[in-house]
Amino acid sequence: MIYTVPLPLRYKVPLSLFLLLIPFALFSLKSEIDNTDKVIEMQISFRGNSEGIELVNVLEHFLFKGDLEGARRAFVWRGGDADLNLALLVDENALIRMSTRFDLIGATTENRKLKVDTRLLDAVGKIGVGKQMFSGDRMTWRGYFPVALKAHEGELRSSRNGVLYMEFDLTREKSVGRREAYTRFFVFAALLTVVCLGFLVYFTIEVSDRIATLDTLSKKVAEGDYDVKPLLSGNDELTNLEKSFLEMAKKREAVERELESYQSELEEKVTKRTSELLGANKELEAFTYSVSHDLRAPLRSITSLSGIVIDEYGDQVKGEAGEFLSNIREISVEMTGLVDSLRRLSIVSRKDLKIVKVDLSELAWDVTEKVLNATKGRDIDIRIGQEMRAMCDKSLMSAVLTNLLGNAVKYTAMCDKAEIRFDMMNDKDGRRIFFVKDNGAGFNMKYVEKLFIPFQRLHRAADFKGDGIGLSTVQRIIHRLDGNVWGEGEEGKGATIYFSLEVGRTRDDSGSIPEPA
Repeated sequence: MIYTVPLPLRYKVPLSLFLLLIPFALFSLKSEIDNTDKVIEMQISFRGNSEGIELVNVLEHFLFKGDLEGARRAFVWRGGDADLNLALLVDENALIRMSTRFDLIGATTENRKLKVDTRLLDAVGKIGVGKQMFSGDRMTWRGYFPVALKAHEGELRSSRNGVLYMEFDLTREKSVGRREAYTRFFVFAALLTVVCLGFLVYFTIEVSDRIATLDTLSKKVAEGDYDVKPLLSGNDELTNLEKSFLEMAKKREAVERELESYQSELEEKVTKRTSELLGANKELEAFTYSVSHDLRAPLRSITSLSGIVIDEYGDQVKGEAGEFLSNIREISVEMTGLVDSLRRLSIVSRKDLKIVKVDLSELAWDVTEKVLNATKGRDIDIRIGQEMRAMCDKSLMSAVLTNLLGNAVKYTAMCDKAEIRFDMMNDKDGRRIFFVKDNGAGFNMKYVEKLFIPFQRLHRAADFKGDGIGLSTVQRIIHRLDGNVWGEGEEGKGATIYFSLEVGRTRDDSGSIPEPA
């Protein structure tokens, strides 16, 4: 996340420009100081070298003539230079013969008060080549110049070269140069400040105020006021931007009006279609109920009459005719069951919901007891999770569990030991997912889409009897409870039917989804 300073644009832009120029100004100041120091160093180096060579020539002139006093006067005269810290004339024995400081005459260069490089003195004296250098802090210049000495009056007995040592202090020159550099910098900074203030005034008049005007226009348009007039004059980018913005506002107004028209028209169509759908559903429910109710009486008659014929005249109706009569009776019984199933499905769709908190564990045990009473003699292990509760319609949920547990018992009929489990888990969103799992016949996932379609059977009727309406009833009930239902299975390894209940659902503390055992 990028942090921005909460300042108006009229201040932010000039301030940003000023802050960007500060590093440049500081860099310029440092460069100016460095250049000033380099110029001073070059001047002192040239000056020291020139004065050193000049003094060497003067000394050699006086010494060759034997005028020791003249040589000393030359040293004294050089001592008047404010920047010359020290000048020494050193012989081959490292004795100081002349100096701008009288207290050093006659001493050796090993004196701790001196910062003379004795090895360099010796090397310059022997080789006869001068050397110039700066100190580590570049505030002192040192020059070593070879001097030809000539014996005279016993004062300087050797003809070997001596060395003239000169030391210039750059402190005063650099201080003056840096003061001038600082003066130039502050003048530049003052000019820069004036320029920034001038830019601030210009930016405020020409840019910031006009942008504020555009902001006012945009807020009016955002509030739905499209009756805005241009406020800027001129022919620059901001004026063109205002024109484009006003054109866009007009187009938006036209689009909104068109959308409002479409929305009103759509609402009318939705209301009409909803009314038609509700009417069609009511007609369909009435038709289903009527069909199931009207078919029951004829089917009961067919079943009763065929039964009477078989019971009373069975001896007279033999052979193929008897078989046809028996088939008629069985088909009528089966048809009666289908009609009853359709009637129950219709009732499920029309029943008023009564949502209460239901103990699904207790309800499942009640359903299990009824289911097991019809399947005595089988080895069935049914496990039901504890403290499973949900907000739902108790009677409808009883129908759901009756169908699911009944199917689990039915499709495990070919197992030596049937294992059935009713439990719950939590998905990643915290939803409670209930499931009924068995180790029965299972089904091919390729046909999973047919699982909840009425009368679509995934197994042969000869293997597992049923009317093909049970899971459709389960789906319709779960959907009425704003939930969802789905299934998973594998042929020969069992099936699992999952369902969720969204009405007043609660979340478990855990967000994980445990695998059903």
